[in-house]
Amino acid sequence: MKINISKLDTGISEWEEIIEPAKLELSLDQFTSPIQIGFHVEKGVGKIRLNLSAFTTGLLICDRCGEDFQQQIFGRNTVFFVQREESLPDEMPGDETRSFLPGENNLDITVEILDAILLSIPMQNICTGGCKGLCIDCGVNLNQESCTCIHDSKEDD
Repeated sequence: MKINISKLDTGISEWEEIIEPAKLELSLDQFTSPIQIGFHVEKGVGKIRLNLSAFTTGLLICDRCGEDFQQQIFGRNTVFFVQREESLPDEMPGDETRSFLPGENNLDITVEILDAILLSIPMQNICTGGCKGLCIDCGVNLNQESCTCIHDSKEDD
C-alpha cells in the first residue's frame, strides 16, 4: 500500500482506509475481515512522521485445545521518513527510520502495516480463559467431553 505524500499538506493529516487482507498478501483463511487502518501523518520540510493503527479479525488456533477461534487484532506502528539525496545502504522496509528521495511522491508502507498486524498477534493463543485443553493421554478435547483416562495425581517416587 502506498500513500501519496505530494498531496499531503504540511502539518497534520488524519484519515482512515479499509482494505482487504489480500491486498497485503494476507491469507483470507486467517484474516476473516477487512483491515481498518487509521493514519496520523505529520509532514514537515524534508521529514514525515507516520503513525498508523490497524484493526482486523483473525482466525487463530488455540494452543491448548487445537480448535479454531476468532480474535480481534489491533496493532500500531510508527515510522519516520527523512528526505535524503540517496537511501542509506543498509536501509530496509520495516526500519523505524526510512529515506525518501527528492521528487518522490509515493511511500510504500505495506511492511509497516503488516508489522502492525502480525506483531500484535499474541505468541500464545488461547480460545477462552477457561480452556481445558486436551487430555495428555488420549487427546480428547476436554472442553467438549470428558475422557475415561485414569490420571494419577501422585508424583512418582
